[in-house]
Amino acid sequence: MSGILRHHPRVQVGRVSSWEPFLLRRREVQRNQKEQLRDAGSCRWSCAGSIAPAMCLARYVRRNRLERIMCTGTGCRNVRGALAAARRSLSSVRLGQSPPISTAEDLPPMSTDGGGEEEFQEYWEWFRKPKAWPDGWVERRTHPQVGVLPYWYNTETQQTCFEPPSNRESSEELHQTEEPLEMEGPAADLSIKELRQKLQDPDELQRLKLTDDILARRAVWEYEIFIPRVLSWHDYQYNTFWFFIEDREKGKGKGKGGGRGSGKGYFAAETEKNKKMFAHQGFFEAVAKVASQRLERIHPINLVYLLWTFTRAGVRAQTFFDQAADHFCNGLLPSLDRCGLGTLVWCYARQKFRHHRLFDEAAKELQRTVRVRSLAPRNFQNTMIAYRWYGMGRPTTRSLIDKLAAWLPRLLDDHDERRPKLRPDVMFSYTCKDGSVVPADSFRISGLSVIARGFVHLDASTEPVEACLASMTDYVLRSARRSPTWMRTDGDVAVFTTVVAEAVVKGWPAAPDWLADLEVLREVMDEF
Repeated sequence: MSGILRHHPRVQVGRVSSWEPFLLRRREVQRNQKEQLRDAGSCRWSCAGSIAPAMCLARYVRRNRLERIMCTGTGCRNVRGALAAARRSLSSVRLGQSPPISTAEDLPPMSTDGGGEEEFQEYWEWFRKPKAWPDGWVERRTHPQVGVLPYWYNTETQQTCFEPPSNRESSEELHQTEEPLEMEGPAADLSIKELRQKLQDPDELQRLKLTDDILARRAVWEYEIFIPRVLSWHDYQYNTFWFFIEDREKGKGKGKGGGRGSGKGYFAAETEKNKKMFAHQGFFEAVAKVASQRLERIHPINLVYLLWTFTRAGVRAQTFFDQAADHFCNGLLPSLDRCGLGTLVWCYARQKFRHHRLFDEAAKELQRTVRVRSLAPRNFQNTMIAYRWYGMGRPTTRSLIDKLAAWLPRLLDDHDERRPKLRPDVMFSYTCKDGSVVPADSFRISGLSVIARGFVHLDASTEPVEACLASMTDYVLRSARRSPTWMRTDGDVAVFTTVVAEAVVKGWPAAPDWLADLEVLREVMDEF
């Protein structure tokens, strides 16, 4: 087990005699903790050391727990036996024995491939030509990931329903009113790669008379004609000439990519270096001006990733984002895929744009059982990041948190923590246009820490959330012992333990037991 955790960080453990000093210095402790985990990479690992004040306060819990576990029955267990007992006592949900989630809904079978060719053809056709019903109703289709099913939106009452609103159907098709953008000159002739190169050379832009307005029209045109299929940013980057992907690829050495938890991925923290990977602000302002007039022609998923480029480039265009949010709320959220829906609310949270209707409507859509069943680990993570920022002040958020917590364990309890991908019978894989299949990523400890921190930050200590945290802790214990090193990040167990320790401070009833189980893991690892 000595090779499981790399570059184990250690921090000196202090003494705290009561809860009050920790509560008073909590913000300072959290700030110091980040510095300690970053700078102490070459030292010996200790879960307790990374969160000294909280862990010291909980040490009596650990000692009592260990004594109770190790000395029960006719004889005392060794530490290995104590660890096994701790895992058994952690949760009633065990590996391979995850009980089915009860629901009154008659759910259709889960998609096996995220949507076949015929389903996508129908889905795209309904985007281009939705149908008008009497009394202001418009019929559209949900995304193939949840089945190409009809749904209706009322333009007058702003209501969305999934049952026919009346017995009288109109065959009238709603055609898009805006004419296609016309392109001419160098902006139309240059390839994506050439445009990307020119955009980084001001002299070339001036020579070819490629102004921000002209380039913005080409950018919006690209997103109008693109038909989304493999549903993530990894497709859009190849026709997004204002994203300088070559620079990003050059910065990737062998084994140094932007993997999950590395801090270098597409959802990593915003830095000046990340901003330099995108075009200048004047270009984005021109794009916002053009796109805001043509929202009806841009597919909703394409629009999500257009907003994503603004967010990653650090460009705040609140008027454009407000217009886009209103547009999404006009009955388009059910037509998004799982990545698009999670990325959408992530963008608004990252930009700190508090559009209440968007967050409310997105929460309602995310709570639909067929939808939450389709969410992959990355989608849970981005959604929790967004609603952690948004807060628990509205009823839709509270019910969403419970729904997410109820469905997340199915991706943990029955998963082999040694495998980086989920089984297709648990979560459908992506099927590309060329026929290749890409299984969904499984959870990593670092991703679970993000979600758990959201639960604790919101202080959502409900029964579903506590059951979910128990499942997470069990998975962390298994992953720490069995996952390959390349699925791990430095100090990931320590970071997860900080979250559990914060739950102890907030008085969550089951949190001391989770913390004790993590401390048992530390005791075992310290033996090796």
